[in-house]
Amino acid sequence: MKENNIGGNYFDKHNSKNPLVKILMKNFYNTYVNLVNREKFIKMIDIGCGEGHLTNILKNNFKNKNRHVEIVALEYDQKTVDLANKLYPDL
Repeated sequence: MKENNIGGNYFDKHNSKNPLVKILMKNFYNTYVNLVNREKFIKMIDIGCGEGHLTNILKNNFKNKNRHVEIVALEYDQKTVDLANKLYPDL
């Protein structure tokens, strides 16, 4: 097992170079965003947000649709929070 993992992740699926993983993740993102876009809410909570990849995708999705949705992102692991702040300082 890898000891220096981020928030329990042993495989970086969000930045994988594997073509199959890239297809699976793209389909996951698209399906998630489509499901979220069906609802008309003004606030959501991303529990276990990890490095913030999905939170950032959601933020950009709402911005592109001119919707204001407050997203609260929660993560337990401090190293992961630090990485999320570095990757997405405007979240």
